Amino acid sequence: MGSEMCIRDRNTRASQLSDALQQALEELPLPCQQVFAWHRLEGQTMGEIAQRMDLSVSMVEKHMARCMRHLHIRLKQHAP
Repeated sequence: MGSEMCIRDRNTRASQLSDALQQALEELPLPCQQVFAWHRLEGQTMGEIAQRMDLSVSMVEKHMARCMRHLHIRLKQHAP
């Protein structure tokens, strides 16, 4: 029974973290959200994203940096 509670607890924490991540991403401007999704979830390079968005690589990197700073602040309460 202890193992079942541990699994349930982990699933609950994972669900809470997923919800917090989604909420934090939604607080960002759309270009930041897109850069995050394309780079972190789809594995596109900064160059590919820059081309796709018709931006410089530097601007894409700035969007990603802004996103990561925001996520770090918003999600640090969920760190173990």
